[in-house]
Amino acid sequence: MDMYDKIAKMHDEIEQMYKKLMMPQPIQTIKKQVPEIRPELQETESSLIATLRVPNADDVNLDIRANSVGIIAQRKMQKSIDNVKSVTQVQQFKKILPLPTMIDPQNTIAVYQDNVLKLTMPKVELKSKRMKLK
Repeated sequence: MDMYDKIAKMHDEIEQMYKKLMMPQPIQTIKKQVPEIRPELQETESSLIATLRVPNADDVNLDIRANSVGIIAQRKMQKSIDNVKSVTQVQQFKKILPLPTMIDPQNTIAVYQDNVLKLTMPKVELKSKRMKLK
């Protein structure tokens, strides 16, 4: 094998690494990697308690409203390709949890520990108002 054959082989290897690095993964593969967030919802007399398994999240953000909770969790993974280049993949999970009753977003307590997110949301008693029109 002469010098030009070696250069051609190295060129082919670099091209293959580049294709692995730059080609997007098929959607089916991505769906298998992203776990579904399934909430368990318990209702007590004074609050709603939601428990969700959010595996290996690096960052969890909540959008708490009176009738729903939006959950956005991110996981970052380092991936090495042929010990040459390191790539960071970011996976994002989104879930909107509709609530069966109105809650007080300001007094909601959220704890994320051991891959489990626990939300304790105090219920709000809605008051009605009667009006007489003139």
